[in-house]
Amino acid sequence: MNAARQLVYAQAAFLAGLVACVLVTGEGFTDNHGLSFYGEHLDTLAPYAAGTLCCAWFLWRAAAALAGAVADGLRAASALLVVDLLSPPNLGTLLFWVHVASGSLLFLVELALAALLVVRAQRPGLVALLGAQLLAGFTAMFSQLHVVPLLSWGILLYQLAFGALAIAALRERAADVQPALS
Repeated sequence: MNAARQLVYAQAAFLAGLVACVLVTGEGFTDNHGLSFYGEHLDTLAPYAAGTLCCAWFLWRAAAALAGAVADGLRAASALLVVDLLSPPNLGTLLFWVHVASGSLLFLVELALAALLVVRAQRPGLVALLGAQLLAGFTAMFSQLHVVPLLSWGILLYQLAFGALAIAALRERAADVQPALS
């Protein structure tokens, strides 16, 4: 099984679910809502949940094709996505804090994974993607603090940058270990 291919499927599932939600309502990208807005409303819950769960499933499958810290990080990200989905922040204080904690941990795990992949691969393009991920993460963080009203955009761009970085790094890694045809 090809880990990079599984990550492409994870990104596609995430984006397909999100696009389906936005086709119902773009409100998740207004008023500083986060993407979890779509998991809080019945009209968008099904596509949001399907996209998130499929993304988590493909992250887990990618981890199964790997070993070590990268595999462990992908499994953690997969589990945190499910916890994030199962803790809608609009259903009480406890779920709000579980949601905030799982989302924050997800961002930290993805940042650590991205940094590890950049250090291992040492490719300039990956450094640029890590920079984009950091910039998007700061956008999301400052949106949480209500400094800028771009929470969903920050989250979306963070996830896209992380996904692109992980896919590129693992594709390059797979290419490095492929035997040459004789």
